[in-house]
Amino acid sequence: MDIISLTISVAAFVFSIFTHFKYDKNLKKQQLELNEIKMAEERKRLKEEKHARIFVKTHWQNNNIMLTIENRGKAIARNVDVSLVPNLIMLNRIFPIELMNPEDIVGNSILMALDSPDRAEAIIKWEDEAGAHTRRQILTFT
Repeated sequence: MDIISLTISVAAFVFSIFTHFKYDKNLKKQQLELNEIKMAEERKRLKEEKHARIFVKTHWQNNNIMLTIENRGKAIARNVDVSLVPNLIMLNRIFPIELMNPEDIVGNSILMALDSPDRAEAIIKWEDEAGAHTRRQILTFT
């Protein structure tokens, strides 16, 4: 009788050790995956903090077309330059803008002739902590 109870006890002990290590391995694997996800999110957040995001849009204001430049990023943009293709005349040549803080908005009027196109391509150039950037954006004037 003692041998049977000892065998059952040893089997239960071995089974509990096996189960413990199996679940411990799974928990460690899940923890590693969660840590990798958190690290990727942190790297993405740190990268976004170094980037300025410059956008240009147009709208009508007092029978003039206004060109609005805004920094939607989390970093300071330097030497912001916007050129339009085809080359349209901007009434106040404010470019390059030396410094644009996050959430800054700058406006400029565009002079349009009767035969001017109803769309143009804006070539936006700027620098931030992450380096120099160039972006193209289509603008409509309707």
